[in-house]
Amino acid sequence: MMGYYTYYDLHVVNEDRFSQEEIARASHRLAEIMGEDKPFSDEYNDFSWLSYDSMKWYDNTEHMRQLAKEFPDMLFKLYGNGEESDDMWIDYYQGDRYHSQGWHWDPTPLWTKYKSEVST
Repeated sequence: MMGYYTYYDLHVVNEDRFSQEEIARASHRLAEIMGEDKPFSDEYNDFSWLSYDSMKWYDNTEHMRQLAKEFPDMLFKLYGNGEESDDMWIDYYQGDRYHSQGWHWDPTPLWTKYKSEVST
C-alpha cells in the first residue's frame, strides 16, 4: 500500500520539570494511542522510538491532542519532515492547546550566490 512517509521528531519542551518515569509514561501512552506494538525497555524512556525511520502517521494531530490532554503539564513539540522537500513543519501541543507552523527557510544572498555557482 502506497502512502506518504514523514520523519517525525517529538520532544517534551519543558522536560526539566518531569522525571524520566513521567516522560516514559507519556511515551508508552503515545504508542498505545497510535496502536503501536513497540518493545519498550529502559532505553526507551523518551520519544526517540518515533524518529528511527520515516512512517505513515496520518492521525498525528488527533493522537497528539489526545496525549496532550492526558499529560496537560507537558509541552510537546512535534517536528515533521515529509517526502516533499518543502514539507517541513512544527506543531506544539499542551493540554487542549495546539499550534502549528510551517517551517520555511529563506536563503541568504550568500547562499543564493553559492548555489548558483555550484549549479553552473
